[in-house]
Amino acid sequence: MKGSWSRSFHPACWLVCLLLTACATRFGATTGDATFNQQLAAAERGDATAQYLVGLAYDTGVGATADPSLAVSYYSRAAEHGHVAAWNNLGLMFYEGRGVSRSNERARAWFERAAAKGFAMADTNLGVLYCAGQGVERDVVKARELFTRAATRGETRAQLLLGLACYQGVGGPRDRTVAAQWFAKAAEQADPVALHHLGLQLLAGDGVAVDQARGADCLRRAAMQGLTAAMHDYALCLARGAGVPRDLEAAHGWMRNAAAGGHTLAKERAAGWPDLPAAPVGQ
Repeated sequence: MKGSWSRSFHPACWLVCLLLTACATRFGATTGDATFNQQLAAAERGDATAQYLVGLAYDTGVGATADPSLAVSYYSRAAEHGHVAAWNNLGLMFYEGRGVSRSNERARAWFERAAAKGFAMADTNLGVLYCAGQGVERDVVKARELFTRAATRGETRAQLLLGLACYQGVGGPRDRTVAAQWFAKAAEQADPVALHHLGLQLLAGDGVAVDQARGADCLRRAAMQGLTAAMHDYALCLARGAGVPRDLEAAHGWMRNAAAGGHTLAKERAAGWPDLPAAPVGQ
């Protein structure tokens, strides 16, 4: 089957779009064996960790009915006790305008406070603001520095974003070999976007040695997580026999999945095949 891969490496504005939609992240934690009511009781006794976990439950709707205003209330109480993850999550609430009036400046202040304590996710989130120029003057060099600091501490989203910055030359030298290294680190944590980008580099020998079998497997793993661009590209691998045995029926199934997810090229290409069942996802 003829056609190009879903090239997701576009100019820096694409990077900013990814940041705004996917990267300002909250920190979660498990409650262990404690029920929500037990955590709530502990929170009312002044336990900062319990206050944070109750806030998280109201924030995410896991363990309690989602209520952004209550999430902010409990995060704020935990923050008063110096709970660093609560600082980060409060920053995100201000960034998103959930339970509070939206304020990039107040989001930045909370992220800065948590980052100063070495909280890697806050570095990532602060980098988002610098890259996008939200609540602060745009500074892509500073953003890349923050992504680097978080990435070296193992923060998966920072590793992905640093890979993108290195690939595009945003905020520093363009180095596709280094980009692939950071994508690989994020891919170790099963990040689907990193898997997709790494897979394309491996298929094309772009900054790395060609390894079509590994590249196709990266695309398959990203596709299994529902990433439509990866579904499209894995379908092309199956159609061409690139890194996997040629299988037109499976290729069409994945192309149909990508089309159903709204992928424009997949919609065009799926129409060129006879009607075949979609490929299974998540199996």
